[in-house]
Amino acid sequence: MRYSSYLGGSANDLSQSIALDPSGDVYIAGITNSPDFPILASELPFQRHLRGDCDVFVVKLSQVGLLISLVQSLHLSRGLERAFLAKLHSTEESLDKGHRIPACKQLHAFINDVGALSGRKQTRAKAKQLIADARNFKSGLGCR
Repeated sequence: MRYSSYLGGSANDLSQSIALDPSGDVYIAGITNSPDFPILASELPFQRHLRGDCDVFVVKLSQVGLLISLVQSLHLSRGLERAFLAKLHSTEESLDKGHRIPACKQLHAFINDVGALSGRKQTRAKAKQLIADARNFKSGLGCR
């Protein structure tokens, strides 16, 4: 298993189709009747709340997005978090454009930065977790 996540709300959610793209992102389509099914307000969904018996959803789970979520959950200093997120957003942009080699280089730089600051600006445990997840992602992309 390269990565995992939970998707759903407090009621019934049914995934009916799952697809994987070449960069390892997962696309899931299905139906939900959860009034709290997770949506991003910034993504401007067609409707923000459950309407009728059930609604259709299409979701993209990105490996880079999961790394971004992990960085945000670690409560790092604001400057360190911004620096890490900038590298991960650059990686995501490269992958969205189909440029694997630049994405690999950006992930390598991210791993080096995390390692260099381990034990100083972040705990060794946090650094170890970030590095392991980034290396798994890098491996899945076929990076050297």
